[in-house]
Amino acid sequence: MDVFNTRLTFQAKDYRDKARDKTIRLPGVEFLRRFCQHVFPKGIVRIRRFGIYNPTTIKRMGLVFSFDHLRRIREAKAGVKVKKETALQCYSRLTGFDPCMCKHRNNKTMKVVALIPRIRSPAENMLKLLQSKLL
Repeated sequence: MDVFNTRLTFQAKDYRDKARDKTIRLPGVEFLRRFCQHVFPKGIVRIRRFGIYNPTTIKRMGLVFSFDHLRRIREAKAGVKVKKETALQCYSRLTGFDPCMCKHRNNKTMKVVALIPRIRSPAENMLKLLQSKLL
């Protein structure tokens, strides 16, 4: 069988057109190229996320962290009303340390005076990194 002179015909769903079944006819080389995009190298395994682990579910529930959404689901199953917490509240709850309390001023609350804009700052990932080390 000659791959270069062969055309393949197969059925596929067109998800851009309401998931209708369509007949596709491709040259052999193009079919092999597309097929090989779905084959992983040896030792690589694809993990599919579904249900409560799906990123779409997490976004739809309005949650910030994956372990936070699991906690919320557990509390919802138990019938406890869950309030949305900020990243600072989450940090305080997990570490037991409140970064807004000043230990030099008799534990008075520090206030934001000015915000300095970030320049290539890893601050967004810092909380996730700290939490992954703690859990």
